[in-house]
Amino acid sequence: MKERNIIDYAAAEQPLGCDSNLSSRFELMPGQLVRSIAGRDKGALYLIMAINAEGLLLVDGRKNPVTKPKRKNPRHVQRTHQVAADLVLHGAARPWRDEEVRAAIIDLTTKEGK
Repeated sequence: MKERNIIDYAAAEQPLGCDSNLSSRFELMPGQLVRSIAGRDKGALYLIMAINAEGLLLVDGRKNPVTKPKRKNPRHVQRTHQVAADLVLHGAARPWRDEEVRAAIIDLTTKEGK
């Protein structure tokens, strides 16, 4: 049987995004680009809108707009090192808009391919 590499977030002493003994590559933050690796939406790209006790709130600006984010388990997403910094900075002053989310995903994916 093939062994799967799964991180047990429930065993972590501190919540996600906080300083812990986990490597920084496993930390999640709002505005980060992630890819779904499980479920019907496998392969879809999302931005993390928020992190709460139930999991991640993900948006793509189309099927999952800012007004109705998708809730997903952190184990079911592939992290990237891409973060939409402009959305995070402007998000403190005003809520995100779907057009901005779509533009940020396109911008981050074109950077990722280079």
